[in-house]
Amino acid sequence: MRGRGSCRSRILATSAGFTLIELLMVMALLVAILGLTMVNIIRPQTRASLTSTLHAVLADLKGQQLKAMVGDSGNAAAAQAHGVFLESGQYTLFKGNTYPAGDSENFVAPAQGGATISTTFPSAQIVFNKGTGEVACFVAATCSAGTNTITLTSASETKVITLNRYGAIAVN
Repeated sequence: MRGRGSCRSRILATSAGFTLIELLMVMALLVAILGLTMVNIIRPQTRASLTSTLHAVLADLKGQQLKAMVGDSGNAAAAQAHGVFLESGQYTLFKGNTYPAGDSENFVAPAQGGATISTTFPSAQIVFNKGTGEVACFVAATCSAGTNTITLTSASETKVITLNRYGAIAVN
C-alpha cells in the first residue's frame, strides 16, 4: 500500500498548476483582446468629437448669418454685419465687417477633441452682410467657388463645409 500512495502523490504533485507556456498564451490572448477593445472604444470618441465640432461650426455659421440678416446690433447703435474668424484649433464669432482681434464681445469657440480647422476663405474670415446675409467676399468679388471652403480634420476623418454666395451650406 505504501507504494501506491506515494505514486498517487507524485502524480498529483506533477500535474497541479499551469505550465509557463500556458500562462504566457493566456496573457497574450488577454493583451490582444484588450488592445482590440481599446481601439474600438477610442475610435468612436474621435468621430464624435469631429461630428460635434462640425455641428457647432454649422450652428454658429447659421447663427451669425441670421444675426446679420435680422440686423442684430448687440451693443452697437446700428445693425452690423456678423462673421466667423477661423484658426487652426478654434474659431471666433464677431460683429462688424472685419475681425477685430481685441474686441471683448468676440466669442471664441474651441474645436473639440483635437480637431483642426482650415479654410480657403480670404483672411480666414467669413462675413455675412447685414440685411441680406450674403457672404461678403462673394459680393466684393474677393473670393470665388475655389476659395469658399472650411475643412475640419481629426486623426481619421475629414469634413469639408462649402458656402456659396448666399450663405447656403453643403457638407462633404
